[in-house]
Amino acid sequence: MLLAGDGRSALEQAQVDHPDLVLTDVMMPGVGGFELLTALRTDPATAAIPVILLSARAGEEATGEGLAAGADDYLVKPFSSADLLARIRSNLTLARLRTQESAWRSALISAMQDGMSVADSDGTIVEVNDAFADIVGYGAKDLPCAPPYPWWPDPVQEPADFALVNRRRRASRPRRPVGAADATWVGPSTALAVDHVRLSHRSGRHCPGAGDHSSRRHRRAPQPAWSGWS
Repeated sequence: MLLAGDGRSALEQAQVDHPDLVLTDVMMPGVGGFELLTALRTDPATAAIPVILLSARAGEEATGEGLAAGADDYLVKPFSSADLLARIRSNLTLARLRTQESAWRSALISAMQDGMSVADSDGTIVEVNDAFADIVGYGAKDLPCAPPYPWWPDPVQEPADFALVNRRRRASRPRRPVGAADATWVGPSTALAVDHVRLSHRSGRHCPGAGDHSSRRHRRAPQPAWSGWS
C-alpha cells in the first residue's frame, strides 16, 4: 500500500508504481480528486487503473458527477470499513477481468492474418496487429491514430477517394462493443477494405493489395462473428 499526502504526490506515485487501484478523497490540498482522476485517465500508462472517489457529497447528482468524470466507484462519507473493503475487492476483481479480456483480445487479433484494428467510439485506432502494420507501414508505436488516417488518399489531391473511405468508415462502424468498460470496437479494418481506392504505405508507395479485388485481403474467409461487424 502506498500513501500520498496530496493529489500531486499521488499522481507522481501512480505514474511510477502503477498501483492496482487508486483510492482518493475528492477534497485534497493542491490537486483535488477530480483533477487527479482526469490526469490518470489522460495518461495512457495509468488510464486503466481503477479509481474510487471518497466524498462527503451525497445524492445521485454527486455520484453521477463522479462516475461521469471517469471514476470506477464513488463512496459517500461516512462509510464502514466493511463497505470500503467490499468496494475495493469488487473493483479489483473487475479490473482483473478487464485485463484478462484485453490480453485475450490482443492475442486473438495478433493471430489474425488479415489487417485488424481496435478503435474507440470516435474512430481513433488504439491497437493493430502485425498484418495491419505490414500493409500500411504504421504499427503500435504510431498509436493512437485518429481519422483521417495517414494512409488514406490525400483530401486535396484525391478528394473523391478521400470522401469515399471516410463514408465507408462511418457506415461500417460496428454495432457491438468488445467491452463495455473501454467502449472499443474490433474487426477487419474498414480503412483497408475499400475497393478501387489506392491507399498509401508509410514509405510513399501504394499499399500492397489495397483496393484490389484479387488481393489476399479479399480472398480470406468471411469476417468472424465475434467482431460485431456486419
